[in-house]
Amino acid sequence: MKKNILIVFAAIFVFASAIPAQSALQKQTISERRMELARKNIITGLRSDNDGVIEGSMILAAKMKLIEPSADIQQIIFIVDRIASANVTPALRFKAYLVSNICAHPSYFDREELLNAPDTALFFTLAAQRFQHMMLGMSSL
Repeated sequence: MKKNILIVFAAIFVFASAIPAQSALQKQTISERRMELARKNIITGLRSDNDGVIEGSMILAAKMKLIEPSADIQQIIFIVDRIASANVTPALRFKAYLVSNICAHPSYFDREELLNAPDTALFFTLAAQRFQHMMLGMSSL
């Protein structure tokens, strides 16, 4: 009888310890799915004909890289680089250039300042100022 109770407790322990591991695996999978969906949505926005949608998508890509520097967004960066070199609008080319640099070197930019920028214009203004300071060697400012 004691042997059966011991086997039941051992079985419960084994199954109970497997449940959190499975739950963590499911969370990781859900997180990966969300990241993939975010990438697809950003790519769709970058391919838009509307400059505002493109700017918003570029900001989302930059914020994604600022939040998660190890995020794999190579396909997004490729599209942003193409916008930076071939878009008709000079302002959009410059903004794409800024975003490309943010994605390439997220540690050079002030995360909190850019993440908390309340609108598109302020985001790009802050990014341009930080980029200018970085290029002129005034990174301590």
